[in-house]
Amino acid sequence: MSVDNSIFRPGHRSFRQRLKDAAEASRNAPAEDAWEPALRRLKGHVGHDGVERCSTAEVFDHLEIPMRRRPSLTMRLSRVMRKLGWSSIRARGLNPGSYRDRVRGYAREAATPSGQRSPSPLSTE
Repeated sequence: MSVDNSIFRPGHRSFRQRLKDAAEASRNAPAEDAWEPALRRLKGHVGHDGVERCSTAEVFDHLEIPMRRRPSLTMRLSRVMRKLGWSSIRARGLNPGSYRDRVRGYAREAATPSGQRSPSPLSTE
């Protein structure tokens, strides 16, 4: 009786080894922040220039974070927003009545109806 040695060739991993490798990879993968699903659904105000903007206060309101906890969570929020394609900005007029005050917030290129991000009006593509 002959044994099929094709499964023992170098570089071939058994099903059990592939399962172990996948489990190890999932343990070592960076965990998704709990805010990411809610922030993916976040919609800002699209300006005439095709840039979507929202203030930091609006983002915290969207996440339902109490006012007293917001200062300690701004770095976490900034990390998650950057990961999702937003850039930090300081702008005027993001909040009602803030025409004279600068407001911190986030901006990104607005999505087209197909769901794709439009090219930046400043890009040379």
